[in-house]
Amino acid sequence: MASFSGKPQSGDSASAGNSWRRVFTGQLALYTIVLNLAVGLFALDTLVVITVMPTVVGDIGGTEYYSWTIMLYMVGSIVGAASAGPVKELLGRRKGYVYAGLLFVAGNLGVSLAMNMPTLVAWRLLEGLGAGLMIAQSYGMVGDLYPRELRVRVLSIISTTWGVATVVGPAFGGLFAEIGIWRAAFWTLIPLGLTFCVLALRIIPPSENKSKNQKFWEAMPLVRLLSLGGSILCIGYTAQITENILRGVLVLAAIILAVTAFRRDARSKSPMFPRETLVISSALGSAYWILLLITMSFNFAILFATLYFQVLHGQAPVAAAYLCAAMSFSWTAAGILVSGLQGRVVWVAIFAGVISILTGSIVLASGATSSSLLAPLVGLVLVGIGMGLANGHLVALAILAAPEGQESLAGSSVQTMRTLGTGFSAAAAGMLANAAGLADAGIISNAKGEIRAEFPELVVAAVDWVHRGEVLLSATAVVVTVIFCLHGRQLTSRK
Repeated sequence: MASFSGKPQSGDSASAGNSWRRVFTGQLALYTIVLNLAVGLFALDTLVVITVMPTVVGDIGGTEYYSWTIMLYMVGSIVGAASAGPVKELLGRRKGYVYAGLLFVAGNLGVSLAMNMPTLVAWRLLEGLGAGLMIAQSYGMVGDLYPRELRVRVLSIISTTWGVATVVGPAFGGLFAEIGIWRAAFWTLIPLGLTFCVLALRIIPPSENKSKNQKFWEAMPLVRLLSLGGSILCIGYTAQITENILRGVLVLAAIILAVTAFRRDARSKSPMFPRETLVISSALGSAYWILLLITMSFNFAILFATLYFQVLHGQAPVAAAYLCAAMSFSWTAAGILVSGLQGRVVWVAIFAGVISILTGSIVLASGATSSSLLAPLVGLVLVGIGMGLANGHLVALAILAAPEGQESLAGSSVQTMRTLGTGFSAAAAGMLANAAGLADAGIISNAKGEIRAEFPELVVAAVDWVHRGEVLLSATAVVVTVIFCLHGRQLTSRK
């Protein structure tokens, strides 16, 4: 049992039943509750936005900013997630966690009061800052508060929390969308966020404030954060322009900014990422690249799904949301199924997961806009199964592959990498969709929350291009997974 100081314990690996029991007893049980409440808030917030966005743009306009609600949220999340280390150093573990929750609450309040899309996406930036800081610290605590043999169990519980959110979230957001008060979906997240702050203040163990005499902005990696955020914004802004030359310039600038950020981080005394993060030939680097690519594939699959389920397939908001939730249900079920795997079979699960993501991407690219609901549903389920098979063990192995003493940094930076994937995918998918004409589709809603498009053929073109991009991403993930599997014997020997 972990002590209140949060130091991981040593000892022999427990049996499967005993390891589950340890996670849910004593002080570890309290940690598990708080960590999963943070994850649940992050998941609910993400699912609510995906569910209500068609209604939001039908109400206040701004279809051209559709992907920006995710993109700017993820820019904020990147800054928040990458700031987890400095915030912990400056405020300590407990106060840093509470601070993250308060930022999240403030952002939700602003979103709920926004009267136009530019204002809404600006508040989403602040909301993302708090969410990223909150979720990164949660993953960091997996490596900090739990012994090694329990980490996969904790990660599978986190996946289950996502699964619960997929049950509640679609009805949560869809109900408010159908009765025409989408703002209430955000109002109800505020008391949940405040509850998290109170529990974190009482339960999470404090840690030493190592930077008492250092100002916050001096500890923050501002150049690196601005470079990463600017990289995503460059890609995202390509969706707002029509000149191909300027789009090319922005994409090039995005690449330069991203490379600059990681190079500076590699030379920093206070890095945001462990060493060899982007060295694709290393165990840690290839694990991070797979997480980046499959996260992008997942978000390409889901970003516009609730929109085309309503516009092209005639589904109500709640029904569209639950069709999309099948993806997360599949992720959760597959994640629980493989959570207890050990040894070589873990690598089989990871490879099978990435292949499943590629297969689902191909199904979506060929059938998402067909007249039948079966093809998009099967495609989403296959992508979800793939994420469940691969994700938990990839995260655990990434932490295991980290240099000695950087396990906690690896845990928090895993979420930063996934957030980067979500941000880049929202920007890139928005670029493809708007280039195909989505902004001119004329999406409107009626008093019943029903969504339609004046030019549905533009929605078809946008969705088809987005899923073709998804196939390219998931195919690249398969190649990188082959590289990662070459390190299997080395990592397995560390357990």
